[in-house]
Amino acid sequence: TLPFQVEVCCSAVKMASITPIFELGEHTLPVDASLHATNRKRLCDALKACQGLPSGAIVLLQGGEQTSRYCSDYEPVFRQESYFHWTFGVREADCFGALE
Repeated sequence: TLPFQVEVCCSAVKMASITPIFELGEHTLPVDASLHATNRKRLCDALKACQGLPSGAIVLLQGGEQTSRYCSDYEPVFRQESYFHWTFGVREADCFGALE
């Protein structure tokens, strides 16, 4: 399935709407990607409400790291850190994210 709807009109293909989504497969519910932007805003708002936090502070988060077994080409199944996925919606390994 596509993350957008397609209309065919006069042999031209037009994108009716493009809504980025996150889903883990065919039989899972799609989640609108704007959820991660909302989560980041909630996190920033909560941090700004903290006493003693300097203005212009930056939060740097590290996602999960891909590992491999020593002296082999075997890589265990990677699972992203839940807080990192909650904040950025990223499933790939070895990523960093910053919030201002």
